[in-house]
Amino acid sequence: MKSNWNIKKLKDINIIFFKGISPKIKGENGDTVLIPSGAVFPTGVNYEKTKLFYAKRLNINDKYLKPGDILFNCGGVGTLGRSGVFEPPTSNLNAIPDSFVLIIRSDETEVLNKYIYYYFQTEFIQNKIKENTRGATGITSIKVDAILNFPISYPQISIQMEIIQKLDKIQNDLILAKNNYSKSFTDSKIFLQSYIDKFFLLNQKVSRETDLGKLLTDLSDYHANGSYKTLKDHVSLSKKVDYAWMVRSTDFENNFENDLRYINQSSYEFLKKSRLFGNEIIMSKIGNAGKVYYMPKTDKPCSLAMNLFLLRTDENTIRSKYLYYYLLSSQGDTQIRTRLKGATTQTITKENVRNIKVPVLPLTLQNKLIDKFEAFQNVSIEVGSIYQKQINTISDLRNSIFNYFLLGKYSDAL
Repeated sequence: MKSNWNIKKLKDINIIFFKGISPKIKGENGDTVLIPSGAVFPTGVNYEKTKLFYAKRLNINDKYLKPGDILFNCGGVGTLGRSGVFEPPTSNLNAIPDSFVLIIRSDETEVLNKYIYYYFQTEFIQNKIKENTRGATGITSIKVDAILNFPISYPQISIQMEIIQKLDKIQNDLILAKNNYSKSFTDSKIFLQSYIDKFFLLNQKVSRETDLGKLLTDLSDYHANGSYKTLKDHVSLSKKVDYAWMVRSTDFENNFENDLRYINQSSYEFLKKSRLFGNEIIMSKIGNAGKVYYMPKTDKPCSLAMNLFLLRTDENTIRSKYLYYYLLSSQGDTQIRTRLKGATTQTITKENVRNIKVPVLPLTLQNKLIDKFEAFQNVSIEVGSIYQKQINTISDLRNSIFNYFLLGKYSDAL
């Protein structure tokens, strides 16, 4: 640490801090924005996740946010430790955070607000947050006293301004790279969707419509293995790596990269009717009902988790990947959506899955669709990897400068 850098506890610099409020809102279209913890992000406030209410009736003048205030999530479900800077889109916007959000406001004589915000993104502070987190599942929290006792190292104001300027540029570059990646992914998805829809439209004259149930060799789920009590007695789920992987819908959404679940060998052997070997179509039964995934080949034993169906086809009649691509098409999606049950929490039954109408084409045309689609996907993946490398490079640069904050070697980072 350079000798001209200061180290103090957050509470010992010139700041004020307070929590927001959680008023009861009954569909009112008020004059003040309520910002919940779920709307606070490093890139700022997501106003789509906010609500309006009438604040005047509550006499809370001391709770209004000012431009530059730091919003720190000190509680919530999956939002703890996330922070952002309040930069209102208009000068006349009235906003108050909810009670899960701590507001930190420096008078900026010692430390600039934006500098504190960036300091909160460092690995050092993120580890401090983890050390002081209370609650294991559901709603987690951190005490305000713990936050105020975080140490902060800082140079003189002019150096802080240089650091902020440097990190603002990196942050903007990172946002741009992520937006380009997202746009590339969206454009590819739209193009592929258009190709699939066109393919089925052009070939509908040579297809024969068949009930999906007649094309399946297996339609099963977790509960096909026994009653709730029997399953509870025989199946043990764990986050610790074990004999078999318990495949959930979230694993597909996360590209099988983290937060996996496992079962031991005896559990796997008991779950005979829901084992996965690769090339199965997986369909959500509840919540995001009808959403389909394709199970990749894997060397590790796998079993299907709750709330999902597995579908296997006779490959001599219909290729599983062809069926998967059909279910992703607009025509296939309509077939699924019209068979969902429930207004709020939607579900789909085995019987309704079997009744889905599928246009069966000759195997040569099925293979043509699979080959074309996979070629498009490979190009999309290649473009995406270029953007991902750019994102990783910018992220690494940002994180290295965060570490320079702690070492007081900012000049070496330029």
